[in-house]
Amino acid sequence: MAAQPPAAAPVNYDQFVRKLAFPRPLSFLLCTALLASVFFVAVRIRLFAVITYGRIIHEFDPWFNYRATEYMVEHGYAKFEAWYDDKVWYPLGRHVGSTTYPGLQLTAYALHELLKHVHPMSVNDVCVLMPAAFGGVASLLCGALAYEVTFSRAAAICAAAFMAVLASLHARPPPCSPRAAPRAPARTPAPTAAARQPPPRAGDPCAPDALGRGRLRQRVHRCHRPVRRFRLGPGHDH
Repeated sequence: MAAQPPAAAPVNYDQFVRKLAFPRPLSFLLCTALLASVFFVAVRIRLFAVITYGRIIHEFDPWFNYRATEYMVEHGYAKFEAWYDDKVWYPLGRHVGSTTYPGLQLTAYALHELLKHVHPMSVNDVCVLMPAAFGGVASLLCGALAYEVTFSRAAAICAAAFMAVLASLHARPPPCSPRAAPRAPARTPAPTAAARQPPPRAGDPCAPDALGRGRLRQRVHRCHRPVRRFRLGPGHDH
């Protein structure tokens, strides 16, 4: 009976992965650089409309949020809760305090008050730039959630990168603003009746010839198709 070869030792994949891994300080710096790049890309993509058209608020809901935030900044939160807006929902108006969720307005109000001591900005600029900054923070939080589930830095970075570039989470494309509206093309004169007519065919009795247009008017009635009459019944001719 032939002797069996000794069984091979099991492969320790953990040690194999550790040999391929970067040293701890270098790995930390690499992950930090990648997350910073993801944050920059997320903010840069969401600022495309701002860079192209300026700090302009587009669409309808952002305009209401800006107006509500502006009212809160000027009058305070107590008056915002009791604000009855008679310029919307005509003719009844709207009690804003009981018909809206004030979380977005409170956040913009808090950032506006905080930036007064650091870098003063208008309410319009805060409302325009806040979504882009929150998009970058949301990408990092998505990466943190992926790391909490998988305990993998690679999975966390990939999840943050997908969150940063996911098209369904971007703002809606803005319309052309007045300052960036394209020039209208030059208007061409409308074609005349003679230009719209097709070229005459050979042997057409309605085609102009050497006899002139007077003779053409005399026989143009020959080219018109007769109007059909439909009989609906006795004595109902139409």
